[in-house]
Amino acid sequence: MCSSDLSHIFSPRTVGTARLGYTRPTNTQRDHSIQVNYPSALFFVPNALQAGLIHVDGLTDYGPSDGLPQSTKMNTFQYSGDFVLQRGPHSLKLGVQLNRYRWDDFTNVSRWGTWGFNSVESLLQAGPEATTNLTVALPGAQSSTAFRQTIFGFYVQDAYRVNSRLDLDLGLRYEPSSMIHERDGHSAALADIVRDSQPQTGTFMKDNPSLRNFSPRIGLTWAPWSKRDTVISAGFGIYKDQIIYYLIDPVKNTTPFYRVAVLTNLRVQGLFPDALRAAQQGTFRLSTKTLDYNNIQLPTVLRYNLTFQQPIADWTLRAGYVGTRGNHLMRGYEANLFPPARRLADGSW
Repeated sequence: MCSSDLSHIFSPRTVGTARLGYTRPTNTQRDHSIQVNYPSALFFVPNALQAGLIHVDGLTDYGPSDGLPQSTKMNTFQYSGDFVLQRGPHSLKLGVQLNRYRWDDFTNVSRWGTWGFNSVESLLQAGPEATTNLTVALPGAQSSTAFRQTIFGFYVQDAYRVNSRLDLDLGLRYEPSSMIHERDGHSAALADIVRDSQPQTGTFMKDNPSLRNFSPRIGLTWAPWSKRDTVISAGFGIYKDQIIYYLIDPVKNTTPFYRVAVLTNLRVQGLFPDALRAAQQGTFRLSTKTLDYNNIQLPTVLRYNLTFQQPIADWTLRAGYVGTRGNHLMRGYEANLFPPARRLADGSW
């Protein structure tokens, strides 16, 4: 991490500052079970880096963590500039901020395979009944991704002294961003998460929700009486999050670039533990992860407060209310739980 600051006084009433910065956080995770000398014949995927995971209903999973080893390297280039202008009863602040993000990621989701059994007996018998589940990444899955994004920030704030008993703070922030994209085009989406059977290559979202990312803020401090010992203050602000890598991370490993086969109710006797051979013998569906392509909105938080302060003898009484409201907060769910409606023979849905 490195940064540089520059300040300049243009006049007693005008001051400017500029900052440049560079940050490179990295995160690498490995599973220590990879060091265990498992016989390669027990690996679920031939020539894999490590053995796979076994899941038995009611028991703790056995084996290395799904998706490891993995690593993420982020390079962030930052610039910001601010001006403070004192003009009579107005104290104006305005500025701009620019952040350029480069995320380089390597992961192994389901690459080693996960076998699921409904009981210990089924495991010991290598799944003789058609109740075994299997999840495994198919050969050719793209492990490395390189996401890029630029986020801008513009703001203006006016601390206005109306009179000796009333101060107002008015502010507006605008934070548009480029749509996050994969450098080599390895991103896809489902326009209709219920009806589409194949993902389309391209952006994760149809439109850029950040283009309307205006966030107003207002605050006031008021002394209603001439003695100015009673003070009432209030504030309201809108704060929005961006659609950045940390939201994209759970959905980046998906078809057609990262094909994960999911097999349920599989009879695997004679096939276990070879996950790829079992996948070839059974009928599987591909796991697809996606954002709400057509309707995604930025997570938004509304913050508001009201405070009353009154001195009483040698004491100061203070009472306040602080509230927060969140809208469009992100959640994850299984789209297949909501099949499309269909009309029955009698005409009813």
